[in-house]
Amino acid sequence: MNKFKTFTLLLGVLLLASTTSCKKDGVYTPSKKIQRVYISSTYTNKYLRQSWDWDGKLIKDIKYYNSNGSLNWTADYSYEGQRVVRIDDYLNSEYTTFDYNGKHLKTVNYYYRNNLDASSDLTFKNNKLENIMTTYYGTKGVGRNLMKTSFLPLPEDVCEIMDICLAKVFENNESKSVGVINWKLTWDGNNISKIDASLGSEWIGISLQYDNKNCPLNGFYDLYSFVDDEIILDGGMMSYSKNNITKAVINDSDGDNTILTFTYQYDNNNYPIMRIQQLSDDGDYKYITYYEY
Repeated sequence: MNKFKTFTLLLGVLLLASTTSCKKDGVYTPSKKIQRVYISSTYTNKYLRQSWDWDGKLIKDIKYYNSNGSLNWTADYSYEGQRVVRIDDYLNSEYTTFDYNGKHLKTVNYYYRNNLDASSDLTFKNNKLENIMTTYYGTKGVGRNLMKTSFLPLPEDVCEIMDICLAKVFENNESKSVGVINWKLTWDGNNISKIDASLGSEWIGISLQYDNKNCPLNGFYDLYSFVDDEIILDGGMMSYSKNNITKAVINDSDGDNTILTFTYQYDNNNYPIMRIQQLSDDGDYKYITYYEY
């Protein structure tokens, strides 16, 4: 898997960012609050992956756990008013800052040990996110383990492969940027219907389909929003999407074609309580995410 696919396949799967004219970016005050997230797969038993702590309407922190029950790391949220401006992972000396222009997000900067490691610039058209330009820097990137999977239903072994690819990307890049990825988003109502990304001569296109139910991550930001390939793995970044993705058809410049399908169980308020992900070329494998509110 080349570095472009590393940064795009995963990011595209859950790049569900949507912005409406009535809500500011960076404000996540859902009517239905996630309390706990569990995961399981065909080969692993169900275990607690996340616990969410709330301060009124706002997320105070999210704790991430290993399969043995031990605490892996914690994301601590900082605000100006109700708007997220910073998320810290003190254990791993990582943090992300969010800068705004009016009601829209302008820039996302990701730091590792106080060094700028990646940065994304966003542009909007008619209150819709239209383009993202992400620059990756290699100074502090060598060998880092960023694979903290959570929302995106990808197997742990896939995450390990992604980590290896990421390390190779940063290898021998001393101080210059290792690449700039340009993203273009196409909309269908309040959902993104197409994502096109390019890195030099390489490109990837992702077509998305959705259900008509409520997305519990509408407006959510995570530590790696728009600045790392983990965005895809975490499914976090910022998910303003009104609905939940059901199918992703992914094509790239190498001629590869991949289909991801997502099926759900919902509660009485049409929020997902279970999500099952399957990959087109591995139909026997299932990765399952469970939500508790």
